[in-house]
Amino acid sequence: MIGDQRGEHMTVSGWGRSTPVRAAVVRPESITQLREMPLESADIIPRGLGSSYGDAAQRSNGTVVDTTRCAASSWVDRSGGVIRVQAGATIGDLIDRYSPRGWFVPVSPGTRHVTVGGAVAADIHGKNHHRDGSFGGHVRSMRLRLADDTIV
Repeated sequence: MIGDQRGEHMTVSGWGRSTPVRAAVVRPESITQLREMPLESADIIPRGLGSSYGDAAQRSNGTVVDTTRCAASSWVDRSGGVIRVQAGATIGDLIDRYSPRGWFVPVSPGTRHVTVGGAVAADIHGKNHHRDGSFGGHVRSMRLRLADDTIV
């Protein structure tokens, strides 16, 4: 249930499985449901696919918000290759959708199974980082919802 943030209690860990925790996992079906989630508790953390080697996106005895169903993307500037992407979209989603149109993600990690939200949060790098920098260097802007419900 999204409204009161009760979710399925399960074990959550990063890709390296180093420090698993038990948490309530909620899965909003849309960006609208995600926006409507109350944030009054400090025991909430967003999560994508859990591809971090460490334990970056887990909250022991708290609530983990699985953002993977909030994965839409759309053109902002087709000629310049600029897209708007929701946090749950994966690098693989972007490659599949935009490479047939002649575009590729500017920073590609060793796996397609990384969400854009996670790529931004961890400022990932790829094999071309010596030339093109990290993921954050290619983000033109972003909107972030704070715990007090402010959008910055």
